[in-house]
Amino acid sequence: MSKVAVLGKLDHKLDIEQKVLGDNITIDIIEDPEKESDRLSEYDGFLSWHFVPFTKEMISKASKCKAICRIATGFDNIDLEEAGKRGIPVTNVPDYGTEEVADTAMCSILNLLRKNSEIARDQEGSNPKQIVPTDFIKTYRMHRVSGKELGIIGLGSIGMTLALRAKAFNMKVSYFDPKVPPATNKSLGIHKYDTVDELLKNADVISLHCPLVEKTKNILNADAFKKCKKGVYVINVARGELIDEKALVEALKSSQVAGAALDTVCKEPYDGHLSNVPNLIITPHSAFCSFESMEEMRRKSAEELKRIFNGEDPINIVNEKFLEKKKD
Repeated sequence: MSKVAVLGKLDHKLDIEQKVLGDNITIDIIEDPEKESDRLSEYDGFLSWHFVPFTKEMISKASKCKAICRIATGFDNIDLEEAGKRGIPVTNVPDYGTEEVADTAMCSILNLLRKNSEIARDQEGSNPKQIVPTDFIKTYRMHRVSGKELGIIGLGSIGMTLALRAKAFNMKVSYFDPKVPPATNKSLGIHKYDTVDELLKNADVISLHCPLVEKTKNILNADAFKKCKKGVYVINVARGELIDEKALVEALKSSQVAGAALDTVCKEPYDGHLSNVPNLIITPHSAFCSFESMEEMRRKSAEELKRIFNGEDPINIVNEKFLEKKKD
């Protein structure tokens, strides 16, 4: 009988995983696999939550491992090369929670431009803030959403879903993504920029939806913010290190950036280090979350592991180049 470990501290039963993998698979939970790494040698495969690292040392101890299946999209804290050297495929779930993340990005745009959360906060309690209507704009600096240009960096499934939502609000939508087929902009009725700099120069709102790779790390840095329109708004529901946080803080303080909404930061879990920064909304990497998306993610991750156990090719393998090197 094969054994599988789910890595991470959980508050739910493993009914979805058991249903997918079948009753002939034993499934255990390892809450802190770094501290309990000696247990890893017992298992044939792993279902690993996004907040759990899988280091070179951990992989070396997982001697029976046939697969590491990430219960998430991100995999930057897994040693992909080491897994590949040992013939272990690593998979992720890139296509869950698309609507939730796009909805969160759209909500962030509305919040930054319309200030709903800030205004509602000022009305809480028994002594709500009193503002005469003529002072609303001066106090909250609200803007019309319609007609603003949304620049999307990374037009994958989430970026594309956001584009459709923004168009429903009558926003002008543009994007930069060299990997997207040329006709995409025409089919969606959006504008394509050939360079990031062109997008930065023209966008009223910038939303990041690209993966974190060497070329995109700190894609929004001090130089990038200088190229933006003064008063631009920034959304990041992708990866924290796409933004140089120090540069963003300075841009917010100088009002070069009028406001930012970050669902992900460079160091997670968020420790409050940006708590005194003006016009900044922080959420705890929760954009993907809903009852429906969580179930979808768990099911798809378990389905990948089942495919591998059955000798089939996984659908979303993320360390193929390292596995290919091993074959050579």
